[in-house]
Amino acid sequence: MPEKTSSENPYINARREWNERYGSYVSRAHTMTLIAVGCLATTVISVSGLAYIGSQSKLVPYVIETRNGDPVDIKFPNQTSQNNPLVTKAMLAGWISNIRSVSTDPVVQNKALTRVYALLQNGSSAKTFLDNYYENGGNPYERSTTETVSVEINSILSISPTTWQVEWTEEIRSLSGKKTETLRMQGAITVKYIKPSASLIYQNPIGIISENISWSQRLKG
Repeated sequence: MPEKTSSENPYINARREWNERYGSYVSRAHTMTLIAVGCLATTVISVSGLAYIGSQSKLVPYVIETRNGDPVDIKFPNQTSQNNPLVTKAMLAGWISNIRSVSTDPVVQNKALTRVYALLQNGSSAKTFLDNYYENGGNPYERSTTETVSVEINSILSISPTTWQVEWTEEIRSLSGKKTETLRMQGAITVKYIKPSASLIYQNPIGIISENISWSQRLKG
């Protein structure tokens, strides 16, 4: 009896038929599984990258250079020194304006005094000087019942590593708006720098402190 060939073997033929009929489905399913895993990995990486980028700070620090209280230039430093002279000038210009200005708006006046005392320390000569000034005729709340005072900074010069000379002009007006007097003033401020206080970060961000302050009216002419 002749031996059967593989094509006549029913088991082999059945296997061949199964492979031809279902093998391609299994192969495609395996391929789709690999594609799905790849897509999932790509999605996880993308979402993680977006989350990381979104968590980074978008704030860019910058310094505004001022002249006579007006902005003239904007710079983007890598790091601003605590005692940068431009920043110190701007701080002292605003400080003098807050000390000497008089407003009829109590909210504005209260914010000005808050900024004044943010640059003072208890027991310092500067705080004693300003306390005496406000107690002896300089109280802005009392003055605002009869007059207002606006301040224009004319110049701020460094005369030593810690002392600054400031010149400014004050215009005093009645409550009706009529100018009653113009004063030309000159003062000296001695400063130091400390670690900025978190509670005063908006009033004194660089930690500048006035140790001494004095002023006088300049003679006309």
